Amino acid sequence: NGLVDTYFRPKPAISPEEVSRFNADTVLLQDGLEIAYRAGDTLSVTLLVSNYAETALNGSTLTWRVRSGGVLLAEGEERPGSVGQGEVVKLSALELLLLPVTTPQQIEIDAELAADGRRYVNNWTAWVFPSSAAPAVSRPVFASGEVWPVAASCAAAPLPGEGELDASAVYLSSLLSGRILDAVERGACLVMLRPTGIFPSAITRWKTAWWHGDERDNNAGTVAYDHPVTRALAPDGWCDAGWYRMIENADGYLLDALPARPDVAIRGIEVASVCRDKALLFEASVGAGSILVSGLHLDAPQEHPEMAWILRRLVEYAATLPKPAAAFPASYLRERAADVPQFDGPFFEGFARLIRNEGEESEWFTYRETSAPGHICRQTQPGNAVEWDTAPVPAGFDGAAATFVFAGGLGWQSEPETDGFCLSVNGTDVFELDVVGNLTTWRNDELGAALALFPCHATAEDTAGLFYLRLPAALLTPGQPCRIAVRSRGTGSHRWFSLHPYTDVIARPAP
Repeated sequence: NGLVDTYFRPKPAISPEEVSRFNADTVLLQDGLEIAYRAGDTLSVTLLVSNYAETALNGSTLTWRVRSGGVLLAEGEERPGSVGQGEVVKLSALELLLLPVTTPQQIEIDAELAADGRRYVNNWTAWVFPSSAAPAVSRPVFASGEVWPVAASCAAAPLPGEGELDASAVYLSSLLSGRILDAVERGACLVMLRPTGIFPSAITRWKTAWWHGDERDNNAGTVAYDHPVTRALAPDGWCDAGWYRMIENADGYLLDALPARPDVAIRGIEVASVCRDKALLFEASVGAGSILVSGLHLDAPQEHPEMAWILRRLVEYAATLPKPAAAFPASYLRERAADVPQFDGPFFEGFARLIRNEGEESEWFTYRETSAPGHICRQTQPGNAVEWDTAPVPAGFDGAAATFVFAGGLGWQSEPETDGFCLSVNGTDVFELDVVGNLTTWRNDELGAALALFPCHATAEDTAGLFYLRLPAALLTPGQPCRIAVRSRGTGSHRWFSLHPYTDVIARPAP
């Protein structure tokens, strides 16, 4: 079909020579190249050759070059000698200290192997980022509790618990509250980080969808429009492999259902069978202020410098108090304000040590890693339990309540529904809960306690994120930890609760 070919085929077309770099009898390979680095990191890459041609390679010579931002950093030449037929052979090991940069720079590694009068070439790219990612802003930046583990890296302060909010400030949140909307209408900018249940959305994968695709497997690419947030990291107008961790399973917001088409910074292009109008990053005016909505994964800026950079750019751009041309009525947002308790500080680590696990030890995705250990409790029989201690409540604590934050997940939603789980605190049953796939809050009004799961990564079956556990002073003992347990109330189902044993959800080091 000529129309489909014209629409989807990359321009300019990929040449046979480019294809042969990764699909041929003899191919140059690399091992060890990361997606992203910080200045001061060491780039460690091994260059290899895979020779499955009909004969050996004789008298081979390897030349290589490493550039950053187009500037030559290092080059070398090796004479690895003969490479046998059917062998994968190491050619060279590169060790290079990455120099300071002020903006993201693309690293390019070019390699050429000459042997028997023939040339074999390949090249690879990555990104290097400034070592410090703290935003440079001259106005206040505040973050609501559910995004605090991320916002701490943006030099944000906790959202004030009382009173009218500053209309000249920047706010980071994944929720909508009346107080923040009041400030936005008076001129503030709200940066919404993967807001859940507010705007219609669809999961977006990094990989290109199969031809037919479906509502969850739909990606055909991205368009990154020229914008202060995207400009340095998408100079060619699309999101390259450096965006992988931010786009894989990100939220794409469906624009046709919104009250007006917003100004789009990153558009998700879908396969023809779905073909919805979808954005991963957009903005709109609301009253005298504005909102900036990101569906990207930005949940681990300490580990991943590309996330830290985009967070920095979001905050710096929001601090200009932009006035997008597109506008949303405030009433539309107020109707969608989430009925979720405000998780105010003080915040304490919700996991310090495991007491017992009567279930399983497993590895699966967490809120900040694609695979990491977890303590699993399944609904296979009543009483199965995972029990742990939080960090101690400070000895002099005299507040009315405290919020504990721990990482975990709920999963296998298609398994039979049972009586679910029970969460107890210091031996007192506080919440009954079960597997969910969206932002969910459980309340115990009698005790004045609340629990919420804020999803960070999700599939059709499983959800991983951060649990926020708000407990009144009556359930706390100054100087002592709280003992938390989750136990099964059901039987005959493989539905699970997982505790991810991170002890630094709140106090993670700055990048």
